[in-house]
Amino acid sequence: MSRALKYADSAAPQDGTRAGSPDRSASSGVSVTLEGWKPGLNKVRLTQLLRDGGNDLAVASRMTGDLLDGKSVTVRLQQFDNVPAARSVLSEIGVETVRA
Repeated sequence: MSRALKYADSAAPQDGTRAGSPDRSASSGVSVTLEGWKPGLNKVRLTQLLRDGGNDLAVASRMTGDLLDGKSVTVRLQQFDNVPAARSVLSEIGVETVRA
């Protein structure tokens, strides 16, 4: 089979379903302000949590850096339905204070 034919077959239109993708939450998330950090802060987990909340990598990385520099960071996290749930996870990661 020629290269052109091989790739022509694989270029068939897809069915448009998102099989295997997690269902999107109907929640609009929570807005919280992060202040301070505890020794042992997991920077990678924090950056990933910020990304999962709807921020791109550059923004999430900058927010993590700002927190480490002693600045407060206000962020919307789409994956949480309430502030106590967000506070619990962020505290476990090493954020010192989480305010609504």
